[in-house]
Amino acid sequence: MTAETKNISIIMVTDAEIPSPSGPSTTFINLAKAFRKLVVKDVILLLPMVQNIKKMRKFDLTLRRKSIHVKRIPVKIVRLKEMRKWSVFPFAIRLVLYTLLCFLKIKEYCKENKSFVIIRHSIYTFFLALMLRILSIKVIGEGDINIFSGVLKSFIEQGLKKKKVGKFVMIVSKFLNFLDYIELLPYDSFHTPTKFLAREAIKKKLCRYVFAIPYGICVSEVPYYDIEKIPANTFGYFGVIEKWQNLDLIIESAKILSEKNKSFKIYIIGNGTEKKRLEKKVILYGLDNNIFFHRGVPRSILLGKWFKQFRYALVPRHGKLQRGVFSIKALEALSAGKL
Repeated sequence: MTAETKNISIIMVTDAEIPSPSGPSTTFINLAKAFRKLVVKDVILLLPMVQNIKKMRKFDLTLRRKSIHVKRIPVKIVRLKEMRKWSVFPFAIRLVLYTLLCFLKIKEYCKENKSFVIIRHSIYTFFLALMLRILSIKVIGEGDINIFSGVLKSFIEQGLKKKKVGKFVMIVSKFLNFLDYIELLPYDSFHTPTKFLAREAIKKKLCRYVFAIPYGICVSEVPYYDIEKIPANTFGYFGVIEKWQNLDLIIESAKILSEKNKSFKIYIIGNGTEKKRLEKKVILYGLDNNIFFHRGVPRSILLGKWFKQFRYALVPRHGKLQRGVFSIKALEALSAGKL
């Protein structure tokens, strides 16, 4: 134990819905557990509220038993994709409230303890990082970059659907492009999951240190299955069901395959905004006896139950999203003996 580290507290902030089966969220929690094993005074997690209160409390209690302090910010995060109307008002209100409450908690804790803050970079946390930087609190960023570009695309798409394009959209577009340019300004150092993103971050020239630290898993925790004991012609996708995961490729491929061989099964395990649309598409193509949807499940159930159901793991994500990164899904599948 060193005098330098035993008095340091680590505050970790994310706006992600946790508990969650997503790779980045799991990695963030594993990072907190790893810090707890180091010689530090405290590890504090600042997390937003989630819909499932019972599940949340059980999860928080498990972390507290491992000496990780969990503090919930009493704000339910509103995602842009969840908005039903052409209005950013509910998003803006919760953004301000979330940022302010996190800021006050961190400021209070840093007064009494020597601390540094690790922030999962997002639209919700960017302004928090900016405020902390003004107070000269050491902030480390972690995650993807160019986060405002996605908002810009979504914003313009919604505007086109509602035919509300014009000067206002152009002003917002310029503002979001500017935020993309300065997004690394609040951070003392920034960690990205790929070398490609690290190179893109370095081009911004606003952060002193940029590191490429890939997301990972403990492969020893993944059970191994004899592939010969799993039914042939079985495939599985697990993860979020969103547009950027390119699940249409699975359904289109299945349609072609069904013309030659109908004795196959595809399991799609997860939740997301694209699920209902894809379910309708499967019925339209007459593939409802071949493609089966199941809600998202905890990782333990996914590995212990669903991995027994299919031989081949499907990772249909667009090539540009795979650039410079080895998929966690592929790593888990290979660790379990799948192809």
